[in-house]
Amino acid sequence: MTREWWVLVALAGLAVVACVLFAVPGAWVVDDAAIAWSFSRNWAQGHGLVAWAGGERVEGYSDFLWVALVAVGEALGVESWYTAKALGAAFTVATLPLLYRIAGALAPRTPVVAGLAAAAVFAVDTQVSVFGASGLENALFTFLLAAGIWGTLEEARTQRAPWSSLAFLGIALTRPEGIVYAALAGGAALLWTERDRRGAGRIAVWLALFWVPFLAYHAVRYTYFAWPFPMTYYAKVHRPTRLMLDGHSPGWVYLYRYLVELGRGWVVPLLVVGRLGLDHRMWPWLGGVLVVGFAAAYGPLPPPVLAGVWLVLGSGLAVPGLHHRGPAGAAGFVWALGLVSALFAVYAQGDWMGQFRWLSFAAAPFAALTGAGLGHVVDRLRSPALSAVVVGGVLSAWLVVNVRSTLVFSENPDFNPFGVRMRVANARGQWRVLHSDARPRLLTVDMGGFMYWSGMELADWVGLVDVTHGIQARTHRRLLREDWLAEQLRPDFVFVMPEEIVAMRRREVIGERYVQLTYEELLRRDLLLTPTWSGPGPVLDLGPVTLHGLHAPGGPVADVVYVELGLSTPTAEPFTARLLLADAEGVTRASWPVPLGAGLVPPTVWRADEVYTGRFHFDLPNDLEPGTWSLGLRVSLDGAPLVPAMVPEGVRVDGTGGLWPGATFTVATPTEVDAAVEAALATLPADCAEAERTWFLAHRRALDPTPVDERHGARVRAALATCWASRTDGDPADRVLRARRWDAEAPGVAAAAQEVADALQSRCDAHAAAREWAPCAEVCDAVLRADPTRAWTRRTAETCRDAKYRAIERSWKAKAEGSRPTGPAPGE
Repeated sequence: MTREWWVLVALAGLAVVACVLFAVPGAWVVDDAAIAWSFSRNWAQGHGLVAWAGGERVEGYSDFLWVALVAVGEALGVESWYTAKALGAAFTVATLPLLYRIAGALAPRTPVVAGLAAAAVFAVDTQVSVFGASGLENALFTFLLAAGIWGTLEEARTQRAPWSSLAFLGIALTRPEGIVYAALAGGAALLWTERDRRGAGRIAVWLALFWVPFLAYHAVRYTYFAWPFPMTYYAKVHRPTRLMLDGHSPGWVYLYRYLVELGRGWVVPLLVVGRLGLDHRMWPWLGGVLVVGFAAAYGPLPPPVLAGVWLVLGSGLAVPGLHHRGPAGAAGFVWALGLVSALFAVYAQGDWMGQFRWLSFAAAPFAALTGAGLGHVVDRLRSPALSAVVVGGVLSAWLVVNVRSTLVFSENPDFNPFGVRMRVANARGQWRVLHSDARPRLLTVDMGGFMYWSGMELADWVGLVDVTHGIQARTHRRLLREDWLAEQLRPDFVFVMPEEIVAMRRREVIGERYVQLTYEELLRRDLLLTPTWSGPGPVLDLGPVTLHGLHAPGGPVADVVYVELGLSTPTAEPFTARLLLADAEGVTRASWPVPLGAGLVPPTVWRADEVYTGRFHFDLPNDLEPGTWSLGLRVSLDGAPLVPAMVPEGVRVDGTGGLWPGATFTVATPTEVDAAVEAALATLPADCAEAERTWFLAHRRALDPTPVDERHGARVRAALATCWASRTDGDPADRVLRARRWDAEAPGVAAAAQEVADALQSRCDAHAAAREWAPCAEVCDAVLRADPTRAWTRRTAETCRDAKYRAIERSWKAKAEGSRPTGPAPGE
């Protein structure tokens, strides 16, 4: 290899080292990356492009090609974290030789200096390091862009077939805005082909290579998802275009901050030199651009004028030069592609991520133009010593600025899914405390970590994986919260930022239906406190407290006992309770404090019409002999036990105030317990609800349900799903929903879901045709619960919901206008 290629190899090693800063297990990746991982995993496992197994078809990602590549890793048994990290490093390294060639083509008099400088700028760029290791698609996009640029330049110089269109096809499949890059490339190819009189055949091939697979892909995805754009567009990116003409808008501020905070501002003159060169004929243009740019940066211009100057200046450096032959046209092409990244960042009004994610897509054009600028400077200096000082000084300064920025970021990275994973563990732990076999539904903004690790359904506050949120939030935010969120979704948990919880309470979206666990976590109140007690009695009136029942269901146990308890306090007294255990002679052998309200909701906030249904595991004493044991309860207020004024038959009250309502359980050996579980699950009851209860209690024989799950889980879940699917009574949609939640692939479930969905679909379509918006939205939602693959039904539902909400808002407006005084104001 030549010395230049050895330098490229060294730079590749430097780039990999920078990525490794973030590549140790558990290290930083962007939380949004785990969103793509979740779709990749579900796709690889045969569930389709869905956010979670059994979920609706929703395009909650904006990087299809990246999702597909990571899905290949998942299909091969490689976790997405490792696949994403490896691909990020590989694509970063593969971009270096392309930039070497591109910058050399832009500065043909000093190609080695320009090429190596561009590769060096790219290799140590903090954005390249951070986003190459982020788990996102940035490294893939940058590689494809560099490959497309180099291919386009080579095809303009030679008679090669226009294979560069495939690189721009990859860009358009990697990011939605990639179509703009492809349009520029296609336009440049057309312009240069006509300029060189090469005929229309090459353009036809370019267009065919791009548009045939591109249109085929979009036809499939449009049929699959039913929306022209990903939900990320509707939820986050859609912005009024007028903001691009406001120089003080968040998008322009985002661009200014990028230049200042990442130390890019001082390199901008080199970019301009890389675009225009230092030929004496270009000096007036170069000087004019720098003077106008300086004036626009520091002059007191009105916001529209400021934005307009930047837009004209940027476009003026791109468009007029495209028709030029040689380096001038190539530089104009590279500048135009970099300009697309900058304008998209302004249009999208920035992003929450550190290191300016949207502008990282310009890393390749930025490096190529910077390298070319240094090449032009060296060409004008014509002094090896002075050239070495200038190039060495610029690259050293660039290295210092970027290494410092990378190290600072590595010590305090953005929020990532591994940080969210701790919140996932917290949520799952709290759900286990509630002893529920249902899949919880959680409202959050940290979608990635929760999607990838929690196994929960997500009520998406942002709208990335919730079509209703993504489509309706822009125009019906209030009704969306009050109707869709509070009444339809009713999430079990809420994990959002404290300020969002305050806003939800202010708008009465959650009201008293949720209890606050921490400053950013809420739990649905009726999961703990219900209107009635469903277990066995007897009911004991203890004055300020009522005991509704106490029992230990489930058969023989060995190490732990599962207990269900019903309590209420009409006066919200701060009482305490202890569970008691006694032998056959009535001698108390153990007691445990009862975590009232699961330790989450104290009795002082219980309402008079609420019954706390407590479900607990208690460790049994090690020396407990096999046999039958009694359970009791001592309820105390201010240290004094509470006893009933009237003691019902079958209830015993001991001298310490212990209440013994006849609840018992059996202690057996672990082997006998396993045998009892096997016998209970060998033949499940014919009644579906009773079969669910049997499975529920089988899990409660031990703290760790894993052994029972491993032996029986697949069979029991399939049996429960088939049981619900085969029933003919009750609400058909509810039956199918319960069946699908147990096992969507069990025998009979798909057929039952199809039958129910077809029946509901005809009603959905009829309501839509009759413009009956409210029942249309309701029935269409039911169709999706039965068969979540019907994305077009979701589109109908949202059309009806939009019309329903507009009608409600019109009534609000009419009511408000009708309440305004119409006569003269007082005193007139």
